[in-house]
Amino acid sequence: MNTSHPHDAIFKQFMSDPATARDFLDIHLPPGLRGLCDLSSLRLEPGCFIEPDLRAFYSDILYALRADGRPGYISCVVEHQSRPEKLMAFRLIRYCLAAMQQHLRQGHDRLPLVIPLLFYHGTASPYPYSTHWLDLFEQPEVAALLYSQPFPLVDVTVLSGDDIMKHRRIALLELVRKHIRQRDMLELAEPIGFLLSLGLCSTEARASGRHPSSRTATSCQGRGSQNHSGNHGPDRTGIAAVAPLSADSRFPKPYPEKQMKKRRARIEPSPAVLFIPRLTAG
Repeated sequence: MNTSHPHDAIFKQFMSDPATARDFLDIHLPPGLRGLCDLSSLRLEPGCFIEPDLRAFYSDILYALRADGRPGYISCVVEHQSRPEKLMAFRLIRYCLAAMQQHLRQGHDRLPLVIPLLFYHGTASPYPYSTHWLDLFEQPEVAALLYSQPFPLVDVTVLSGDDIMKHRRIALLELVRKHIRQRDMLELAEPIGFLLSLGLCSTEARASGRHPSSRTATSCQGRGSQNHSGNHGPDRTGIAAVAPLSADSRFPKPYPEKQMKKRRARIEPSPAVLFIPRLTAG
């Protein structure tokens, strides 16, 4: 057994014995967690999640067991240094996440319960810091709200075109990404031209061709498409989109989606015309 510290060898010698580990966990796990754990299924797992530069100060050992009837783990960490680590609760969370990642790499598709447990024998008594990781935030109440609910999601697949057209500077990106897999991008020419004409995109993006719509055009050119007659081949058709700005509106007037599908490329040229290549996706 390779260890980086004499204390590490002693700790792992004791805790690697299943009977000793079961006694330790049976005595020290909080009753609510102890009730979840089937200690008869306890077995030692390989691996170390402590960073190499910290192994002189910490040791860890990972047990697998049945927790509430499902695969679970107990991550036990011992702190060798005399002065406790203020951010230790966050470190324990990181080791739990590492154990979850290892579980997923083994072919599982659901996260397991991982119970963190800190073994402390420092000079300060009692242990001076909170073991609740949310207490490490400047605003624990806000952190508790954030990390106890689903994360915010921006799902453009469920946004209507009319809603996207109201989204100011981000509208163009959302519109292009929503329809990125659409085979014929002709229907988007008018709203894209409209959004570009508002001047909400950066000058640099326009000049360098790094605009999302330009990248889409570049990625789709040369692939070929199926035209309306059913033949396959490159489509060199260009379309003209006019941006009908109104003097009393700072933002786009939404195009009804049904109207967008009916409007095509035959638009009278004018100084306001913006030519956009017909975009197709392979």
